Amino acid sequence: MTVLIPNDASLSELCALRLQYAAHIAAYKWTHGLPIWDPQQERNQALSTHERVQKHGVNPQPVVDFLASQIPASRSVQEALFHQWQTTNTGPTQPI
Repeated sequence: MTVLIPNDASLSELCALRLQYAAHIAAYKWTHGLPIWDPQQERNQALSTHERVQKHGVNPQPVVDFLASQIPASRSVQEALFHQWQTTNTGPTQPI
């Protein structure tokens, strides 16, 4: 999935966009029988972010810390969707 981000997007807009993608991530995980919480994936994401930011000459730690603060919000969206799908005995309605 390609994500197009406007150059003038605010941080709050980017956070909201990230949460919108949490539904797509939840649908993928549901369909493929993957767990919501994947500590190794979170570590990989942090490492990848660290490396990309460092290449631009920016102190990576605040960016990695910010990303780490966003992961629980994404996980909460995914958990709510999983609960909804389990409760209603349905699954994702959006294409993956």
